[in-house]
Amino acid sequence: SRPVHLTSCRNQEDGRSFGQYLTDTLSDMLIPTFEAGASSFFYDSLALDTNSGPAQNGCTDCRSLVSIDNGGSMTANAEYYAFGHISKFLQDNAELISSTSGSQDVSTLAYKNPDNTVVVVLVNNTTNTLDVDVNWQGQYTQVELAGFDVVSLVWDTDNSPVVDLQQIGQTNTLAQNIYQLIDSARDSNGLYRPFLNADA
Repeated sequence: SRPVHLTSCRNQEDGRSFGQYLTDTLSDMLIPTFEAGASSFFYDSLALDTNSGPAQNGCTDCRSLVSIDNGGSMTANAEYYAFGHISKFLQDNAELISSTSGSQDVSTLAYKNPDNTVVVVLVNNTTNTLDVDVNWQGQYTQVELAGFDVVSLVWDTDNSPVVDLQQIGQTNTLAQNIYQLIDSARDSNGLYRPFLNADA
């Protein structure tokens, strides 16, 4: 099949917050495009001035990836970071892999690179802080996403499986319980009693 390239895409100034532009760019533009099978995404305005110009007979309220003021200083906009979350870790010939979100509040995109690293982009589309479980082949980790937040996870499937933070927490609790049990076997002089009466 022929590759599909989506062109002429843009955001417009409409009063949304930085976080809303960030998450909307991913959840409404980038993620659906790539999940539909597109190979690339072309954003119309890479750089504009602080008045969204020059318009050149186009829209007068378009948003760009970066804004440049009269002094030449550049400011990265929300869209810049949205593209960065996907493109920073993307390698040539990466393959999109299935990722399913258990909530409409969270959007996801996952792909596997030729070097066997897996990248998962998580998007919180709400103002609420959410705890998100990421499952990969029987292992999982939990990530806290602030409101209108985005996180990209990267791991090497050959050597470094996803860290299971819950199991680490359980192991830590178990170690503390064992220490308390051992400590309870000491007598008042700090010596271990010869027999530990579990009913004592």
